[in-house]
Parts: sequence; structure tokens; C-alpha cells
Amino acid sequence: MKKTHTLLFAYLLLFSACREEQIQPQLFGSLVGTVLAMEDNIAIVGATVSTNPPTSSLQTDELGRFTIDQIEAGTYTIRAEKEGFVTEIENVTVFQDQTANVILRLIPESAVNSAPGIPENPVPFNGSTDLETEVTLGWNAVDANEDELTYDIILCTSNTADCDTVAQDIFEKSYTVQGLTHSTTYFWQVRAKDGFTSTNSNLWSFTVREFPDLRYVYAKRQNNKYDIFASDAEQSQTVQLTNAAGDSWRPRMNPQRTKIAFLSNMGIETHLYVMNRDGSGRTRVTDAVPVSGINPLELGFTWSPNGADLVYPAGHELYKIGVDGVGLEKIADAPDGTMFAEADWSGAAQRIAVRTTGSNVYESDMFLLSEEGVFLQQIYADIPGREDGPRFSLDGNSVLYTHDVSGYEAADGRQLATHILLKNLSDNSVFDISEEGNILAGTNDLDPCFSPDGAKVIFVNTNNDGISQRNILIMDLDGDDRETLFHDAVMPEWK
Repeated sequence: MKKTHTLLFAYLLLFSACREEQIQPQLFGSLVGTVLAMEDNIAIVGATVSTNPPTSSLQTDELGRFTIDQIEAGTYTIRAEKEGFVTEIENVTVFQDQTANVILRLIPESAVNSAPGIPENPVPFNGSTDLETEVTLGWNAVDANEDELTYDIILCTSNTADCDTVAQDIFEKSYTVQGLTHSTTYFWQVRAKDGFTSTNSNLWSFTVREFPDLRYVYAKRQNNKYDIFASDAEQSQTVQLTNAAGDSWRPRMNPQRTKIAFLSNMGIETHLYVMNRDGSGRTRVTDAVPVSGINPLELGFTWSPNGADLVYPAGHELYKIGVDGVGLEKIADAPDGTMFAEADWSGAAQRIAVRTTGSNVYESDMFLLSEEGVFLQQIYADIPGREDGPRFSLDGNSVLYTHDVSGYEAADGRQLATHILLKNLSDNSVFDISEEGNILAGTNDLDPCFSPDGAKVIFVNTNNDGISQRNILIMDLDGDDRETLFHDAVMPEWK
């Protein structure tokens, strides 16, 4: 009896184990879905669709649809994602041999986005005055969604007219503006952007200080071109006035000290330009007849005594033109075989002094002309050695000019011992301001003009090797008290 019970128990265990190992059949259906925009039910192409439990990841087609065939029957979480939209999740149940349908509608992220906070706390503070021509603007802004913000900077003159976007899509909360105009009020505004919407700040303002009374202007070569600078004697304030393409040189301030004329080859030819004393408002004066001569860098022009016109050389001819570029008039022809090189107009003497050149820079003559261009007398007749000038004294009774007293002449135009000479036009006497003992041996004194009070001469001194640095100096009319004002600078003007 005991044995029978044991066999029966073993049979029951075997039967139970066989029932647990039976394999249930897999049941399949299919899933079809569409991804649409919530606002207008337009199909969203290229949305990424995934499931949980995972099956496969796929992209919606041009109709916003996706299909999963032979998906195991059961309940799934469907996830749809697309850049610029809020991710959407839907649940769906797939039954055996049936097709389940699901529609997912995505909301644009911008629809749930808060606009950036209004930029505030301007630096400099609203209404600031007496600022420099370079100003660093600053502000603060926050975003409720903690989105990364970018900024545009709008800068205006004349309130909201004449505005420019000076910076765009910057991440920093500060920006430096340069090249501002003196005595000008600027208005500025910050636009904060979070990628969806933008917010504008209030309109703030600041005013740039008046242009300093800089008495000296000169040319300086840097970055492989000449530009024009203004400075005070102590060089505590130095302002670069030009920074355009090409060279700008030979600055001459008008008698009223409000404008500066200069030469420039911004185009192919050399032309006369005029700008305000602070470098703003640059305009080209000459057009049909450009400035021309043997060496453009050594050509000189002059203002009329009333500041309304400019007189300049154009090869064999001397022209007068209004500062506004109109009224071009030829006033003189150079003697046969020569060209005009420099001119200076004295209101006191009612005369124009000119220098003419021959076939090379060593052939020079100087003449006095009437204001109408009639040749009156010869100031200087050509002799060996190079000459430049002339420049009138305040009373018009004398002229400054330079002459290489060594008499040296060579194909490269080099000068060995150029002195500044002062000629009295009444008695034709000549005084050598740079006489031995004043000028340093082996150097040249060049480009002289009188100080505003007529008591001193401002000029350039350089080594006669032709390649050394040039410096601007001043000295008394007797040649004493030579003092260096500006290093590595040329073509001085002192008004």
C-alpha cells in the first residue's frame, strides 16, 4: 500500500510540471498614427515617434503619419517629439488582428513660453552726459523660463530717427560702441530674445562731450597708411580723425578753426576732402579735376581767407573750388614746362604764394600771384638743392620755405642739409632759422609753418638718411629753444 501511494504522488508532480512549461501563443496587431500641430491640424513631418514598451523608433512622413506592423497586442505609451514643439504622449491598446489608431497633437513651445523680462538698469545711466567717443553699454535681463537670452543693440541719433542695429544676437550683457561723434546725444535700446519671443527695453540716452580744443593737427603713418590726428601740446588728448581706406594726409584747418581740409587717395586718384574739426561730416570736394603733381605726398593746397574756397594744384593748372564742391574755376597756368606743387593764400597781403616744379623735385620756383591768379613777382629762383614751401607769415610780409643748403641732388630726391629760411618780401632779405648751431648735423628741417601768434615755427625734423623716424618740433623765430612735440608724425598744422 505504501508503494502505491508513492507512485501516485510522483505521477501528480510530473503532470503538474508539464502544465507549467506550456508556451502561450503571441498575438499581434498593427498601429497607425498621425502627428499634427495643435493650432491648425497641419501634419508635422519628421517627428520622432517611439513606444514604451519599446518597439521601434521612426519618423513621420510628409502626411505626418507613421505605421508599426506586427506589433504585439497590448497597451503602449506613444511618444512624439519635434524640435520647436512640446513633446506629446498618448496611451493606446493594440488588439489581436486589429489596427489601432492614435493621433498626437503637438503644441508649439512658443505657445507655453513666457517672454523675456524687460531689460533694465542701463549703464551708463539714462541721461548721462560728458561721455567719451567710446562707451560700454550695459544692462540686466532675466527670463522666467530660464531660456538662454541673446540681445540686439539699437543705437539712434535724433531720438528714434536714424537708427542702426550695432550688435545682433550677442550673449553678453554689455557692448562697446566706438567712433561716436562729439557734442551728440545718442538714444539706445536693448532687445532681449529667447528664441521664441522678444522684449524691448525702454529708450535710454547719453550725450558725448564736446570736442576738446586741440590746436595741433598732423599726419601719422600706421598700419601701412597715413591718417590724420589732432592733439594738444601735452598729448594728454590725442584723437584719430580719419580711418578710411587709403591714405589721408596734409591736414589744413580753415581760418575759423571749424573744419579741416586734407588730401586722400581713398579712390584711385588724389582728391580734396573736408571734415569737421572732430573728424565727422567728411565730404569730398573735388570731382572732375583731381589734385595732381609730381609727388602727391608733397603737394600743398590752401584755404581762402574767408574759408569759403580752396585753391589746389592740378598739374599745369591752379584751381579754386568752393568748400561745398561747386564753383570750380581755373585761376592760373604754370609757366611752360612746369607744374604747380604748393599754394598758400594770405588775406592780409591779398596774395597767393605758389611753388612750381619742373621735370623733377629739385627744379623749383616760387611766385607771388594776385587773388585772381595773375603772376606778380618771383619769390625764389631755382638753384641746386631741393626747395619746399612757401607759407605766409600772419601779416603777409614774409614767407617760410625750405632749401637744402648742401646743393645735393640725386635721382631718389634725397636731402642732406635742408634748412628753414624766412624771406622778407619787402626787402628780399633771407634769414636762416636752421643755421648751424640750431639744427642737428646730419638732419633736415622740413614742412614749416607759423604758430597762431606768429612767434614760433612748427616743423618736422628727421635724419637725412631718408628712412629714419620723423618728429614734429617747435622753435622760436630765431631758431632757439627747439623742442620736440610729437614723435613719428609729419605735416603739422597749428591753429
